[in-house]
Amino acid sequence: MDIIKLILENKEWLFSGVGIVFIVYLINLIRNKNNTKSDLINVTIAGGAFLGPEKDTPKIINKNDIVSLDNPYEDEIGNTVIVMRDGSRHYATESKSKIQKLTR
Repeated sequence: MDIIKLILENKEWLFSGVGIVFIVYLINLIRNKNNTKSDLINVTIAGGAFLGPEKDTPKIINKNDIVSLDNPYEDEIGNTVIVMRDGSRHYATESKSKIQKLTR
C-alpha cells in the first residue's frame, strides 16, 4: 500500500510532463538494458528465389537474439541459417565460423 500512498501524494508531479517523460525514460532504459551497440552485428541475408529477398540484403541483428546457427553444407556461402528468438530464420552469406566469431 505504500506505493499507492506515494503515487497519491505525488500525483501532480508524476502525471505532469516531467513525470511522464521520466517514467518513459525509465521503461526504455530497463527494456533496452541488454541491447548495447556492442551486441549488434552486421550480416548479409542471402537473396535468391527460395531464400526471400531478390538480392543480398545487409541486416543488423542483436547477437543475443540468436538461438542457433546451422550450416548443413559446411560453410558454403548463403547456407548459414540463423535462427532467431522470435522463430524467424535468416540465410546469411557469411560462413557459420565467421558468424560465430562475430557473436563472441
